[in-house]
Amino acid sequence: MAVRTVTEEDFGKLIELYKEFFPTHNRFSQNEDIIKAYLHKELLEQDDFLITEGAALIVIITKCNDTHSRAKFRHFAWKNEEAATELLQEAESRVRKSAETVKIELTLSESEEIEFYKKNGYVVEGELKDHYRAGEVCFI
Repeated sequence: MAVRTVTEEDFGKLIELYKEFFPTHNRFSQNEDIIKAYLHKELLEQDDFLITEGAALIVIITKCNDTHSRAKFRHFAWKNEEAATELLQEAESRVRKSAETVKIELTLSESEEIEFYKKNGYVVEGELKDHYRAGEVCFI
């Protein structure tokens, strides 16, 4: 599967993917026109909005100084772990190229696939109660 940047033609599949993967998300539980407008804004404003067959992810890289960057992965959704792993590896590769040292920050609700990240070497550094929704924990 080839990883590439999202195009306008991908929005239909993206909306379907996000509605399925994030059933309680405040953005992705809205109607398709609102989701499309939101995704279009994200596409224009973010560093890399990546897609592969069955997975999508937004990579935001912030240059902290000449040698260090901080990256955030947003709206990572997938239909199968093979596609997700391929996309994660490509995103990590792009982040590593941004600076000598980098830190990737994730904020995941407890309804997201946290075990996938743990299998790929990520560590939970903290928990935020009621961060996204009342009664739900967000992992950092």
